[in-house]
Amino acid sequence: MASTAFCDYGFSQVFGNPCRPILSNAKAPIGTVGINTGAGGYINYVTGASISPSDVHWLWSNGYEALARNNPFPGVGRNTLRGDSFNDLDLTVAKNIKLTERLTTILQISAFNSLNRGYYGTPDPNIEDSLYPTLYGTPAGFLSNYYSAGGGESPVAGGAFGAGPGNRSIQLAAKIVF
Repeated sequence: MASTAFCDYGFSQVFGNPCRPILSNAKAPIGTVGINTGAGGYINYVTGASISPSDVHWLWSNGYEALARNNPFPGVGRNTLRGDSFNDLDLTVAKNIKLTERLTTILQISAFNSLNRGYYGTPDPNIEDSLYPTLYGTPAGFLSNYYSAGGGESPVAGGAFGAGPGNRSIQLAAKIVF
């Protein structure tokens, strides 16, 4: 059956190119996933309960679904969903002050992440991760961005950052040039 769909699960696991899911019902909860089992109909991918395709937001792109849709590439197109945009503004201001004819002082202030905007990363694109909606009591799995941008160290930032990149920092510097 796998030869009827061009979504190679083994390839996606090795090379990190996930199979694109199929949008089934845009009004269903976004994390719900179903799978076509062929003659057995559709089941909820997480619970195994029998469902209708309209009960879930996404369907696995497998050979049975490719045959049902008469399309070897039934997955959604690119940019159906988007993660956070990334905006970063780093500013530096410097002032040269002549102390003597041969001696100059340079005062400088640098502000990193001046807008103090958090970046939560790209949500997990692997539909098979819907089996793991939580990991040790924290969000994980399909369409979760908890671990995608820093390991989940910061509960305040939704798990996006450790101590460094999510915070605004300012550096002051003075330099004597002779």
